[in-house]
Amino acid sequence: MNRRIINQYEFYRLKKRKGLREKIKKIKKKLIVILFGLINYKKNIKKFNAITSFCLFVGSNKSGTTFISSLLNKHPNIAISKEINVINLIKVNIPRNIIFSFIIEKAGGKFKTIKVIGDKKAAKSSELLGENPKLLKKLEEIIKLPIKFIYVLRNPYDTISTISIRKKISVKKGINLYVSGIDWRCAG
Repeated sequence: MNRRIINQYEFYRLKKRKGLREKIKKIKKKLIVILFGLINYKKNIKKFNAITSFCLFVGSNKSGTTFISSLLNKHPNIAISKEINVINLIKVNIPRNIIFSFIIEKAGGKFKTIKVIGDKKAAKSSELLGENPKLLKKLEEIIKLPIKFIYVLRNPYDTISTISIRKKISVKKGINLYVSGIDWRCAG
C-alpha cells in the first residue's frame, strides 16, 4: 500500500516536471526568436515601411509550397520565409516587427522594397488554425496587414505515390496515411 502511494507521488512529480520542461522549451524557443529578430531588427526596420500585405500558405504536406514560395521569392518585392511557422509565433505573442525581421532573414533573398511578406508552413498553419480559429483574429491583430492565403493543391495520387515510395509501404497504406491527415513523414 505504501509503495503504491509513493509510486503515485513519483508519477505526479514526474508529470509536473515534464510540464515544466515543456514550458521551459516554449520559453527558450520564444527567446531565441526574439533574440534573432532583435539582432537583425535594426538592419531590417527600413524594409517594413512598404509592406502592404501578409501571405500565409495553407494546405497539406508535399503539395508544392516550396516550389511556389521559391518562385515568389525571386520577385524583388516578396519575402516568403522557409517554414518558420508564424502561427506558433503568434500563439506566444511575438511582436510584429520581430516576426517580420525573422521572415526576412529566413527568406534569404535580395529584396529591393518588400511589399508582400509571409510564411509557407502550410500544413502546420492549417492544423493550428483548424484547432483554434481564434488564432486567425490574433494574427490579424498582431500583423496589422491584409492577409492573403495561398492554397497549393497537388493531385492526391501524386502525393500518395510519394508517400508509398518514400515509406516503402503499399499504396493502400499510403492512402490511409494521406486520408488520416497524419504527418506521414513521422508516421511509423
